[in-house]
Amino acid sequence: MDLIDLLLALGEASAERGTGVLFTIDEMQFLRRNELAVLCMALHKVSQHAVPVMVAGAGLPSLPGLVGDAKSYGERLFAFRTINSLADADARRALTEPVAPGVSWEPEAVDEAVRLAAGYPYF
Repeated sequence: MDLIDLLLALGEASAERGTGVLFTIDEMQFLRRNELAVLCMALHKVSQHAVPVMVAGAGLPSLPGLVGDAKSYGERLFAFRTINSLADADARRALTEPVAPGVSWEPEAVDEAVRLAAGYPYF
């Protein structure tokens, strides 16, 4: 109940200020079943009260099932998206576009980085 109260109060306060709150949670598959259940209950209440509080989480492909096991309606609270490796062209853009002005990659270096990253350029 504390988490529900906290998120509702936070949502009401942020709405009064014309803003919102986003929590990001990585490795959600490591949350215990009761922790996932509490999170689901709190987000369900937040949704009912339409306050500007959201959660964006990341986890392994088992996460939708874990959420559903924690709360029967849990899977309906979240939009699950699968993120996989990038295509070659997208990996190249991910490496070359964010560089500082005046900085560039040698073509061979991009080729090698894309090959070594195997679709995961953030590695």
